[in-house]
Amino acid sequence: MQAKKSAKILTVDDDPQTLKLVKTLLDGFGYSPRGLLHASFLFRLLEDEPVDLILMDVNMPEIDGVTLLKQVKEHPLFHAIPVIMLTGEIGDELLARCFENGAEDFINKPIRDLVLQARIKSVLTKQAYVEEIQAQKEKETALLQEIQKDLKFAEIMQRSMLPGVPDVAFLKIAIHFQPWGEVSGDIYDFSFNRKGELNVFLGDGTGHGVAAAFITMMSQMGLRNIQDDLSTDEIIQELNGTLSVSMPSDKFMTGIYMRISPQGEITVTNAGHPPLLLIREDGSELIEFSSNGTALCLLPEGMASFTKASEQLNSGDKLLLYTDGLFEWENPQGEDLGDEALLDFIQQNRNLEIDGLISHLLDHLHTFAHGVPCPDDITILGFQYL
Repeated sequence: MQAKKSAKILTVDDDPQTLKLVKTLLDGFGYSPRGLLHASFLFRLLEDEPVDLILMDVNMPEIDGVTLLKQVKEHPLFHAIPVIMLTGEIGDELLARCFENGAEDFINKPIRDLVLQARIKSVLTKQAYVEEIQAQKEKETALLQEIQKDLKFAEIMQRSMLPGVPDVAFLKIAIHFQPWGEVSGDIYDFSFNRKGELNVFLGDGTGHGVAAAFITMMSQMGLRNIQDDLSTDEIIQELNGTLSVSMPSDKFMTGIYMRISPQGEITVTNAGHPPLLLIREDGSELIEFSSNGTALCLLPEGMASFTKASEQLNSGDKLLLYTDGLFEWENPQGEDLGDEALLDFIQQNRNLEIDGLISHLLDHLHTFAHGVPCPDDITILGFQYL
């Protein structure tokens, strides 16, 4: 880091001979010197002519140099200007007071040219380094603010693509969508086919943030270009083919696709996702629609295999879909909730209405985590057959 060759240097000293000597030396060093005989005019001069460095005498009749130094360092506009004290005294107490009040260095009188040149160069080099760091911080702050604006825009865009709760005569529906950051790696979608059946997709992309959100938004756009009347396994197969050609090789997503007919028949295809839970109204054992295929994008089109499973719903039966952030939330001891504890909780609270079950489950998770923030996105989709 090089000091500024054309630096403007102000000398504040009540001795005209000292001002003349320093000016001559500074001219010879290639700097732009300015002298001030009356210290009381310092701030007025600085307002008119900014400087890069101040050389300040300690002993002056109008105001002592240490007091003036303190005023400079407390000034909102001029506190960053480095100050070198000029003194004929070498007492430790005086030097300590100078440094305590913000002096960068000191030079003993009588002033010697080599010492003056070396001390000025050292201070200006340090100041240039400080200014470069500050400029870099300002750039980083501006960049961070720009990134935050972009993330906010991405959040708005992602949420605008998410569907609202569909009005379905034969279902009660509840949704909880909780991104880890501004944007989420989870995605869900609803559509109806020509038979009036509700199609539901829930996906979870690898990672967090913008990259994961990009993956899930690609999946949502891909779904909307696939015919809604295909079987659930055919839709997942089509989606896998679409994503495989455009997804980076180190990225994948899990997904689950469900179709519910007005008559209560459900068909499910699970691609590497946590199981869909069927909670029977009659109190019988929970039914899990576990993964019956690989995650999306792990295998190219033609190599991946997906299947479907079906069940018949009865009035009051509930369905629960969720992403893995739900059971990976940890407590202060570093223990996650786990899928077994999750299933036990659902079993114990199965008689609640679907919206109450989800609300109660989230309360339980917050109690379990005891203030530990969730490390992942959480999405829960709940359905109750009427």
